[in-house]
Amino acid sequence: MIRLYRKIRKKWKKIFRMFWKIVLGKFPSLTFLLHKLFCIFVPIDERVILLSCKEGAENEVAKSFFEAVRNDEKYYRFRIIWAVEDLDESVDLKKTRNTHLVSPWSYKWAKACARARYLVCVPGSELPFKKRKAQVSACWSQDQNIVKGDYNYIWDMEKKPEDALFEIIDFEVGVADGWLKKRIRKYKAVFMILKTLKNGFKRVKRAVRNFIKDKLKIVAVTMDAAFYTVLGALRKKGLFQNENYKKLLSYKDKHKGERCFLIGNGPSLTTSDLELLKDETTFACNMICKIYDQTTWRPDYHCMIDGIIAKYQCEEFMEKLSGVLFTNKSTYRILAQKPDDDQCVQVTNVGKSPYYVKGDMLTYYVPSGATVMGFMLELAMFMGFKEIYLIGVDCTASNAPQGHFVKGYVSEELKEKDRERVRKRMKNPDMTNEEIDEYYFNMSTYTYRVVKKYADEHDVKIYNATRGGALEVYDRVVLEDVLKGGLA
Repeated sequence: MIRLYRKIRKKWKKIFRMFWKIVLGKFPSLTFLLHKLFCIFVPIDERVILLSCKEGAENEVAKSFFEAVRNDEKYYRFRIIWAVEDLDESVDLKKTRNTHLVSPWSYKWAKACARARYLVCVPGSELPFKKRKAQVSACWSQDQNIVKGDYNYIWDMEKKPEDALFEIIDFEVGVADGWLKKRIRKYKAVFMILKTLKNGFKRVKRAVRNFIKDKLKIVAVTMDAAFYTVLGALRKKGLFQNENYKKLLSYKDKHKGERCFLIGNGPSLTTSDLELLKDETTFACNMICKIYDQTTWRPDYHCMIDGIIAKYQCEEFMEKLSGVLFTNKSTYRILAQKPDDDQCVQVTNVGKSPYYVKGDMLTYYVPSGATVMGFMLELAMFMGFKEIYLIGVDCTASNAPQGHFVKGYVSEELKEKDRERVRKRMKNPDMTNEEIDEYYFNMSTYTYRVVKKYADEHDVKIYNATRGGALEVYDRVVLEDVLKGGLA
């Protein structure tokens, strides 16, 4: 449902953009009027460069100038706004840091022309507006005598982009005020009152926008859950069953009454323990493949629902994949390299909060947002296991230097991406690493308690056979005693 909402929103934006382009294209005077209004109310930003080029990155001169800006650290905070004819064909440019696209004769184009400190054009893409006094304009041309417009610099086609850039950029200039702001500044008391009101309005606007966004997300998630509940009920009646559903159905109660071992990737995990589990049914997760060169043990089932692993470690993960891969649909879509159909089973996920055990993976499950072990425990109970033992589940800080069974389990860059993901989720960009570790510990512990309550209600025993660690939710046992039949 959320994906449908995003598609509709994207389509609506495209229609709205086309509407403005048609209206402003047919009535150019409206665009000129908008530009005049923006010149009055919108201040010039010294770190904005408008690059007018209808062909986009296909134009070698514009592309070279763009790359010269992006490759120079002095311009790290500069924003480049491309004015291109076809936004869809130039969508790759948006992937570059601080880069935006606008279409000529659009609302955003008029605003960008008024706001940008530097206006740079290529032949055939000259701007129709008269520049503001504080703006600097430049243009490449094969014949300087035929250039129309008010330009500070006119370069021949042989001009190097780096030299052209150095020639027009002035780091001494600050942000220039608009016409109205200049006059209001003369009355300091009035200016301060208006500034306070403006800042207050921005805060209220941000709060209202976040409130509406959160409510819409709750509605979308609720609709998703209702949709998959109905779909699940229909599939149980034999309707709308696809191949993935049939595969998932084949695992329901497949190991009824048996025991299994769930392998975590904590620092307590050793190859000697894994060697003891060769004849047992085992579940592994994430980058357990980093230990494969030290043992002949391999898991029966492999679980992975982490988007960062799917996106940035996919190649290594898929190369060493052993056993059947269980993942959720969101993660599967991110995987750059897909596994064979007979080696992968997808489970539908619905991002509800707080976490709870749905108890019917044929319909959907709710990710915990903190640990893959919650997914593994639910999957083991879905398969009918009645005794579940945890190994290597230390419940310690995974981003710490010794957070996993091997040094270099994950790079510092990916650790930072994981931290940023938590900060974004918690809407707190100032969260420290210690606070993030505490968040993971609290969320993981909560997940284990929720799963334990569900397991107790369904006569499933979960034990912690991890050597050490901080997980105390489940009764502790010694692995050797379990394998010798000490708990029987």
